[in-house]
Amino acid sequence: MKLANRILGVVSAILIIAGAVVYALNAPMARLLLVFGVLGACLSALRLWLIQSKNDALTFNRIVGYLAFTFIICGALFKLLYIPGANMLLVIGTGLLVMQFLPVYLLLDLSEKKTTEPEKPLHFAMPPINEPVEKEAIAEPVIKGKELDSLAVPTMQGLIIVKTNEISHCEADDKYTRIFVDGKKMMLASQTLGYFEDLLKDSGFIRIHHSYLINLKHLKNYIKGEGGQVVMSNDVVLDVSRRKKTALLDAISNPN
Repeated sequence: MKLANRILGVVSAILIIAGAVVYALNAPMARLLLVFGVLGACLSALRLWLIQSKNDALTFNRIVGYLAFTFIICGALFKLLYIPGANMLLVIGTGLLVMQFLPVYLLLDLSEKKTTEPEKPLHFAMPPINEPVEKEAIAEPVIKGKELDSLAVPTMQGLIIVKTNEISHCEADDKYTRIFVDGKKMMLASQTLGYFEDLLKDSGFIRIHHSYLINLKHLKNYIKGEGGQVVMSNDVVLDVSRRKKTALLDAISNPN
């Protein structure tokens, strides 16, 4: 999804630049290039904007905000290019912006941002339910040798506790990390992939790509290639970089 969004953004930028050049040269197709470029940029912005949505109300408001800005941008573009309907688009966009998006954004979105600061992931023991909870059991990480047993992952909704052996792989998402648990659930953690690589390097995890950290316990098979690919227990296929190939094969051949 992230790669597709980047491609869309690059293509949109190329269309906008090409449209501006063609328009300056008074050549045909300038309006079409500019319109498609702007629409592509708006769609790319929508995908990036909604990925961090916290709840349904904010998601709906962000969609309304996206539509408002899209109408305003397209209206301004249509007016510049003398395309009919420019005034209508500007009126609709301004109305959505003033009557819906800005009030909800100022009341809900900003206030929620102030109360949801990212927390650092914790790793600690999960004491048995029927036994008394001791401070030492929570304060110290669970280590079997050097292996972590449990992980508390900070998300936008709060801390989610998972067992490390249930994590199939982690995927970088800019300054965040997508953590996949048993192939059934994905959570977005507010730490980089490098953080989790350092945290889990002694727990059977290995970095196979600048975007991927995998749990060797969930590795099904390796597919040969320049860097190759791995198939995980949830049937997800991930690329292996050439630089990481040797380390991965060594880890597979010589498990600890």
